Amino acid sequence: MSRSFHPSSRMTPNQYAVIVILPLICATQVFAATYYVSESAPGMNLGTDWYEAFRDLQSALAVAVTSDSIWVAQGVYVPGASRESTFEIPPNIDLIGGIPGVPGQEGMMDVRDSFAYPTILSGDVDGNDLNPDGDFIAESTAEIQGGNAYHVVTGFNLDNQTRVIGFYITAGQANGVEADADGGGMSLSNASPILFDLRFHGNMAISDGGAIKSSNSLLLNQLVALEFVGNHAGNSGGAIHAQEGGVRVIASCFEGNGATNGGAIATTTQFTSPIYSYIQDTLFMGNRAQGEGGAFYADNIQGDIINSVFSGNRSDQNGGGIYISFNAGLTMINSTLVSNLAGESGGGLTNNGQPLSIANSIFWNNVDPDLQGTTSQILGPSDLVDSLVQGGCPGQANCGGVILETDPLFLDPDGEDGVVGTLDDNLRLSRLSP
Repeated sequence: MSRSFHPSSRMTPNQYAVIVILPLICATQVFAATYYVSESAPGMNLGTDWYEAFRDLQSALAVAVTSDSIWVAQGVYVPGASRESTFEIPPNIDLIGGIPGVPGQEGMMDVRDSFAYPTILSGDVDGNDLNPDGDFIAESTAEIQGGNAYHVVTGFNLDNQTRVIGFYITAGQANGVEADADGGGMSLSNASPILFDLRFHGNMAISDGGAIKSSNSLLLNQLVALEFVGNHAGNSGGAIHAQEGGVRVIASCFEGNGATNGGAIATTTQFTSPIYSYIQDTLFMGNRAQGEGGAFYADNIQGDIINSVFSGNRSDQNGGGIYISFNAGLTMINSTLVSNLAGESGGGLTNNGQPLSIANSIFWNNVDPDLQGTTSQILGPSDLVDSLVQGGCPGQANCGGVILETDPLFLDPDGEDGVVGTLDDNLRLSRLSP
C-alpha cells in the first residue's frame, strides 16, 4: 500500500503560488493597470499605490478592465449596505488578497501570505454578526445574525483568465428566492475562474451551494489550495454545488460542511452525457448529509479521485463518504475512506451504474446497519485491484491483484483530540502496516 499521503505532505498555498499562479500573473500584458485597495490607506483614495490606495474594494472593481490586477491589503471588506450588494468580478482580471499593504511594496508578490495578512470578504452588511473570537470570520453559519448579503462574490461569463487569490470569503446568506437561494459565498454562472488559496467559512444557502454555486459551467476549473469550513446548504452541496458541470479540486480541504445531499460537494446534471470531475490531494473530514453522500454526491460522473482522504463523514441515508447516483466512468487511485457512517447502506461508498475502478486504496472502519461488512465499505459494482478492504473483496466487486483485509495500522486515526474526521488525524501508515 502507498504510504505517500498525509495532510501535512500537501504543498502550502504559497508553494502552489510559485508553481501555478505566479507565472500566469507575470505573463499579464505590460500595459495592464494595477489597482491597490487598503481599508486603512491614508492618501487620496486614488488606487495608484499602497499610500493612495482605494479604501473600498468596489471602487477598484468599478474601474478594472481586461488584464488589470487588483491587490487588496489585509482587512475586512463588505460589498455594501444592502443584502443585494455583492463583489462582482470583472472578466479577465487578477484579484489578489493576503497582502500587508505596506507602501514601497507595490508589486511584490513574495510578501503575500493569506494567513499572516488575512483579507476578508464578508457578507455582514448590517454589521451585527457574532464574532466571539474577534477575527471577523464566521466559524459556522450560527454566527450569522440579521440579514447578510445573499452572495459575497459573484461572477458571470468568466473564463480561466480570471483569477481570485488569497481571500477569506465568509458569512454569505443566500436565503432569498430563485438565484438568491444559492451560493452564499460565491455565485458563478457560465464561469470557470481559477480560484486559489481561498477560505470559505460559515456561508449558507437555503437551496444549493452553501459556499459556491456554479451553474452552466462545463468544468468549475482549477480550485487549488482551497479550504471550506462550516458551510451549509439546505439542498445540495454544503460547500460546492456544480449544476450541469463538474469540479476540478486540488490540494484542498473540506471540514464540517453540511447539506441534504453532498455534505461537501454535489455535482448534478439533467443531461444524458456524463460530466467530468477531478479531485486530487484533498481532504474530506467530518462533513454530513441528511440524505446521501456525506462528503461527495455525484450524478452521471466521469473522472478521477486521486490521493485523497474521506474520514469521519456521515450520511443519514446512503454513502457515508461518497454517493454516486450514476457512474459513467470514475476511477479512484491511492485514496482512503475511513470511519465514515451511513444510516442506511454503503458506509464508505455507494455506487450505482458502471463499475467503479479502484486501485491501491483503503476502505476501513466504515459503518452502516450492516456494521463493518464488505458492503459497509463498498456497496455497488466495482473493479478493485491491489487495495485493502475490511472484510475482503466485496460481493459486487471484480477483484484482482492483492486484496488485503487486515488492519492498515494508521499512525493515529483519531488524532490528538480523539475525534475521527478532524484535521489532526494522522492517516499515514505505520512501518508495520501490511
